[in-house]
Amino acid sequence: MHTFARESHALFMTEKEYNNCVETWSDNVYRFILKNLRHEDDARDVVQTAFEKMWRNRADVDASRSKSYLFTVAYHQMIDHIRKVKRISLKEDFSDDSRVQHMQTNNLKKSVGTCTRPPE
Repeated sequence: MHTFARESHALFMTEKEYNNCVETWSDNVYRFILKNLRHEDDARDVVQTAFEKMWRNRADVDASRSKSYLFTVAYHQMIDHIRKVKRISLKEDFSDDSRVQHMQTNNLKKSVGTCTRPPE
């Protein structure tokens, strides 16, 4: 049990190690995400969220593998962001389609309503 405590403490990323990681890798991870997203604000958000996750999970982060951890988390955040944007886009597309269909139905009802019945 004592060994486990020492091992888990060795994995705990210190504040100094975290800050060093930010200084060392923030520009690189930002450029990597920006290259894929092609949108500066979204890239900043993804990178910030990746660093936040790393900070929250620092007890499980081996400082010597912080670059790998950070890029992996940032990559997954980017994929989540892309999926979210696609869902929003699809919702808007369906929303536009339903408005067009509703307008067509209303126009059809108006047209049918103005028609006179043919004589029998």
